[in-house]
Amino acid sequence: MPINGRQVFFFVALFSLFFSFFLCVFFFQVINFDVPVTRHNKPDPETYIHRIGRSGRFGRKGVAINFVHNDVSRKQLAAIAQHFQKNIVALPRDDLEKITELIQKDLQ
Repeated sequence: MPINGRQVFFFVALFSLFFSFFLCVFFFQVINFDVPVTRHNKPDPETYIHRIGRSGRFGRKGVAINFVHNDVSRKQLAAIAQHFQKNIVALPRDDLEKITELIQKDLQ
């Protein structure tokens, strides 16, 4: 089911309110609203790693959350994951408890 702009805004606002205090107290967060691409519209792993590198500074663990909105951005993110040989886990859109569980598991 396609996501419209209003749904993205609502989810981002809800997510930010729910997690901001928790995330800021315990670790850094980075939220990517777009997948970085080159001027030729190819995935840009260097810019991506620069962005998410801010999530784990000073020896602390961090989380990077990426919003993908269509097949193009999903493929771009998959290409970046493949470049770094890392698995990027999809978070459910409608289960905040599951999101919290996945993030806490990743931080251990």
